[in-house]
Amino acid sequence: KTFAEYTAGTAFERPLLSGVAYAQKVVHAEREMFERNHGWTIKTMKREPSPVQDEYAPAIFSQETISYIESLDMMSGK
Repeated sequence: KTFAEYTAGTAFERPLLSGVAYAQKVVHAEREMFERNHGWTIKTMKREPSPVQDEYAPAIFSQETISYIESLDMMSGK
């Protein structure tokens, strides 16, 4: 929520961009809580649930029209 509010409030500074994203580092011990708080499961680039790893980097998008892909793990590499 904080990221979405920040990007919405500063969108005028990026007139040529349609959206902003960041990849948050999530260690395995925090994965369950992260997924529960965001309401989605971290997935690989193939949109399958990400296998157990030491850490993950799920992409979080501020643009509502592409928010359906926010659970992709950028560290899955495939």
